[in-house]
Amino acid sequence: MNTVNYMYNSGIHEVDYAVCDNSSTEFEKLISDGTKMVFIVSAIDGSAASSAAPLLAKTAKSRDILTVGFITTPLLPGEVVQTIDAIEEMRENTDSLIVINNAQLETFYPDCDMDVNNQRVHDILAMTVKSIFEIITMKGIIHRDFNDIVTTMKDSGMAFVGVGYGSGENRLENAIREALDSPLMLCRDIFNAKRLLFYLSFQKNRNIKVAELEQAMDNLLSRFDTNILFTWGFSNNGIPAVASHDVKFSIIATGFGLSYIKNTN
Repeated sequence: MNTVNYMYNSGIHEVDYAVCDNSSTEFEKLISDGTKMVFIVSAIDGSAASSAAPLLAKTAKSRDILTVGFITTPLLPGEVVQTIDAIEEMRENTDSLIVINNAQLETFYPDCDMDVNNQRVHDILAMTVKSIFEIITMKGIIHRDFNDIVTTMKDSGMAFVGVGYGSGENRLENAIREALDSPLMLCRDIFNAKRLLFYLSFQKNRNIKVAELEQAMDNLLSRFDTNILFTWGFSNNGIPAVASHDVKFSIIATGFGLSYIKNTN
């Protein structure tokens, strides 16, 4: 409930929200209105059976609805290993799965209060949903739509979503660097991804040069496998809700296997 309230209060009103327990029948009613994409948000512990999330995800995916899981692991360091089975069950029942590793809070934000760190997790979820929604709905010079999201996320395994902003000198490089720097995501080494979608939003009249764009994109793509499936788009219609930056860079990377998680821990 706290997560739903937070996202709604963050201004993400273009999506429908529901708080679910174990009633798959009620959930089926919710998604029988032509729903094309569903986010299943849940916290997990060592037993996936204690959560309704895998069942709800399976229900949505069986209806050919693009199903994205967003789960958080336990707080104490070392417990991620104990949740591998729960993560795998969610991965098997979703098209893409984003895992937030709460155990990393101690490493990267040791001096922050717990309520601040809890807000960080909510921020990541809100950023993920909002970024995907904007990619689908924004009209740009090179436009992307829901079919591109499907191509990137359908049956793709583990996923990473990031957003960064840049201004002034090296604005594109700085925005890309910020987007890739998401220490709480379990899959952080995105250069092992098999699929990639990124989207650039420019403020009007900020004079983004073709050479500037090409150099930044070449530097980024050179770090991925040459056979990666990728698509991209950009808009010069401004950056929604952020007028203080020149450019916004959004990235979705998918195709990480569970072996990546096991090797990470």
